[in-house]
Amino acid sequence: MTASRPVRSFVRTVMPLGGDVSQWFDILRNFGNFAGARIGLFNIDLGLSRNPAVEQAVLDEVGSYGRQIGRLTEALVVVLDAFEPKRPLTPAEATAIDDLRLMAAHVEAIKRREADDAA
Repeated sequence: MTASRPVRSFVRTVMPLGGDVSQWFDILRNFGNFAGARIGLFNIDLGLSRNPAVEQAVLDEVGSYGRQIGRLTEALVVVLDAFEPKRPLTPAEATAIDDLRLMAAHVEAIKRREADDAA
């Protein structure tokens, strides 16, 4: 007869804040140092910028990245509506345009849904 051995688990279950919390802070700090980022209670900035003051002014005065991308997308859809290619599009080009139009339509549907939910 063989003696039974305890089964060693490779999965460690730890409740939130139940383990070595300082380890997570070390990971975040090291990632922030690697990425040149600041991670704070209300601020997560993981991007690098040649001129952070200009970037912050653009965000404050022009709009969020989402708003900027949204405006670019809307303008591009207008351009695509008037687009008359001089040659047939390749399948990849046609797919890229279709994907952009689908994405723009999806964003508009979400905006409408959220506006309806807020009303």
